Amino acid sequence: MKNIILPAIILFQFLLLLTNIQAYHENLNPKPITIAIIGSGIGGSSAAYYLLKENKNVKVDIYEKSSRIGGRVYSETVEGEINDLGASFFIQENELIYSIIKELKIPYKSALDYSQPIAFFRDREILFKSTGWDLIDLMKLVWKYGLSPFRMYFSLKNNLKEFIKIYKVLSQKEILNGLDDFLERIKLKNLINMTIEEFLIKENVSQSFIDDIVSGMIGGIYNQHKEINAFAGFITLAGVNYTPYNIQGGNGVLVQKIIEHLNTTYSDDINAGENFKFYYKPITEISKDSRNKFTLFSNEEDLGEYDYVIIACPLLKTGIKFSNIELDDFNKMPQVFQTNKKTLIHAKIDPGYFTYENPTTKPKDFLYSLISVNKTLSFNISEFLIKISRDKNENENTNKTTAIIHIQSDDDLDLEFLVHKGLLKNGTEKLFEYKWDFAYPKLEAVDSSRKLPSFILADNLFHLNAIELAGSCMEMSIISARNIVNMIEKDRNKNVEIHDNKQDL
Repeated sequence: MKNIILPAIILFQFLLLLTNIQAYHENLNPKPITIAIIGSGIGGSSAAYYLLKENKNVKVDIYEKSSRIGGRVYSETVEGEINDLGASFFIQENELIYSIIKELKIPYKSALDYSQPIAFFRDREILFKSTGWDLIDLMKLVWKYGLSPFRMYFSLKNNLKEFIKIYKVLSQKEILNGLDDFLERIKLKNLINMTIEEFLIKENVSQSFIDDIVSGMIGGIYNQHKEINAFAGFITLAGVNYTPYNIQGGNGVLVQKIIEHLNTTYSDDINAGENFKFYYKPITEISKDSRNKFTLFSNEEDLGEYDYVIIACPLLKTGIKFSNIELDDFNKMPQVFQTNKKTLIHAKIDPGYFTYENPTTKPKDFLYSLISVNKTLSFNISEFLIKISRDKNENENTNKTTAIIHIQSDDDLDLEFLVHKGLLKNGTEKLFEYKWDFAYPKLEAVDSSRKLPSFILADNLFHLNAIELAGSCMEMSIISARNIVNMIEKDRNKNVEIHDNKQDL
C-alpha cells in the first residue's frame, strides 16, 4: 500500500506544479480578447481605433457588407469636384473627431465657400440672400428678423457648454449604458422631447426666422426641417453657427485613413502580430452559447468565435438573425429612417423662375447656393446647391447659366418636370445619383414616457448606432464608440480581478 501512495503523491504534486506553471504562463501571455465590429463607418472604425490604441491584448475584426469602407461617410468625385454625399462637416468643438484628425495628421479645410452666397427659398420666392460679407449679412438678418439671430446663437452656445461635458465623462471612463444616460449626463434630455421649432419659440426666436432660415439650415443637412427634435436641431445649427470643416479630399478620406492606420500599425507590421483584420463579408447571423461567447456567420459560413460584438450600423438595416439572443423592442430603435436621394446634374438655370430675381439678371450675379426651407417642387427637394460656377464659354449677356448642381430630395428626380416648371432649361444632363435608404433616422421628438434604447443589446453585445435616435453626425458616432470601448474595458478589468482572486485562492 505504501508503495502505491508515495508515487501517487509525487504524481499529484507534479500535476499541481504543471497546472501552476500553465496558469503562470497564461497570466504572462493571456489569450487575446476577441472583438467583432459589424460596419466600417466612422463609428465602427473609431471603435477599432480606440480598442487597439489603448489595449495591448485584443484582436479586432471589422466586417463590412458593402464593397467600400466608410458607411454613410461617403465622398465621390464628379467632373473633378469632390462631393460629400453623406456626413458633410465637423467643428473644432467636436473634440473626439478633432483629436483623431490631429493624431493621424489628416489635413482638413473650411467647409464654407465664402465667395458663394446662399439664398433661402420657398417654392418660387427667395426669402433671404446672403452677400458673403458677415457683417452685412448680420445687419440684413437683424433688419428682417430682429433679435432672433442673437437669441438663437446664445441658446446654442449655452447648449454647447452642456454638450462638451460629455468629454470629461468619457475621459474619466464613466459608463453610459444607454441614450437616456447620455442625455441625462449632459442635462439635455429635454431637447429630445420637443421639436426644434418648439424649443426656439420658447427661446423667443420669431416664427418667421424659424420658417425662413432655421428650417432651411436643417433641411440642407438632414433633408428634414423644423419638425426634427431639438437635440438634432441643436447639433445641426451648432455646425452652422461655429466654423464648419471637412477633410481635404472629402470626408470619406477620414475613415480610409483610420483603416489604413489600423492595417499598418496592427496588421501589416511584422512585430505587431495580427491584432486587426478587415473583411468584406456580410454578417447574416449572430449566435450566443452557454459560455457567453458569440459565433458569427456569413451566409452559413462560420467566421469564428468572439468575446464581444459591436454592431456599428443601423440594427434593422443589417437583417441579422439572432440565435439564443432575445432583443427588447425598445432596443431596436430607431426604426423609421429618412430616405435621401443625392443627384448631381449639369444644367442651365433661369433666374427668372424666382420672383425675387429680375428676369434680366446676368448669370454671374445669380450663382449662389439655393436652400429650400420646405419640401418643394413636388419632388420634396430640400437643397439646390450650385457646386461649380458658370462655364467659361457661356455668354454673360444671357439670363441662363450652366452649372453643376447638387440636388437633395426624398425621391428620384424627373428632370423633364423641372424643365417644365421653368427652373431648368433643355439640355439638362444627369451626372451622378446615389440613394440612401437608411440615411439617418427620422429625427422626431420622442414622447417623454418612451423608453430610450440601450447601447447594450445583451451581455457583451453592443449597438453603437442606438445614439442616433437623438441625432446623427460623425461626432455622435465617435462618442458612442468611445463609450462602448470604456464598457468593454471595464468588463475586462472585472474579469481579470475575478481571475486573479481565483488564483490567490
